[in-house]
Amino acid sequence: MARRNQQRAVAVCACAAWAVVAALPIHSIASPPTITFGNETCDLGSVIQGEQPECVFPFTNGGDDELRIIQVEPTCGCTTALLSAPLLHAGEHGGIRVVFDSDNFAGDVVKEVEVRSNDPARRNVTLRVKALVEPEIDFEPRVVAFDDVRADAVLKQVAILTNRRADPVRVLRLEAQPSSYRCLMPSWSDRSQPLVLESWDRVAIDIVFTSPGTLVMAIAGECTLEVEGPRKRHFRLKLLALPAP
Repeated sequence: MARRNQQRAVAVCACAAWAVVAALPIHSIASPPTITFGNETCDLGSVIQGEQPECVFPFTNGGDDELRIIQVEPTCGCTTALLSAPLLHAGEHGGIRVVFDSDNFAGDVVKEVEVRSNDPARRNVTLRVKALVEPEIDFEPRVVAFDDVRADAVLKQVAILTNRRADPVRVLRLEAQPSSYRCLMPSWSDRSQPLVLESWDRVAIDIVFTSPGTLVMAIAGECTLEVEGPRKRHFRLKLLALPAP
């Protein structure tokens, strides 16, 4: 009888212990921080040289733990990146504002920003900014070619210069190299004064090539344009004379 009572007491204690365990709250395991960007590439499209366009990369902490942004580092000095907040709680949103200075670029450009965080699955994320940088001073055509040049020929072509900036510019100087070429602006009659070009003004440049005898090889040259507005810069129109076969 004593043994049976002892077994019954053990069973009652076990049931009581199980009841206590069952009554304890169940805690789910927190998921690690997760950095999720809406888009990791920003296409700025066509940009006029000298402009400073920007784009924003929004992101979210999709985990339960706090997301910490450790570093945001552009790979080029032409790009700056500004972080909205270094710490995001679960479900919070943030953003990285990227500004691209197109001053010294032309053509297709891709710039990158490296983002480091405590997301264990994606410690490093690379954001990309793309742009097609158009020259602020544009020539049409961009290369003037004289074909089939014969001995002592004097040839002329016309190129169109366009100020693509949103502000006026001043043409300070126009010269040609080598001496076989001449570059002239008929509308720039008083060379002692700068030629002011308003936004999207177009002017003609006359290019004259005088053959120094019979050409045995191509002669490359350029029209150099010194422009001010808001800073002095030099733009070059490429020239090429090709000998007759």
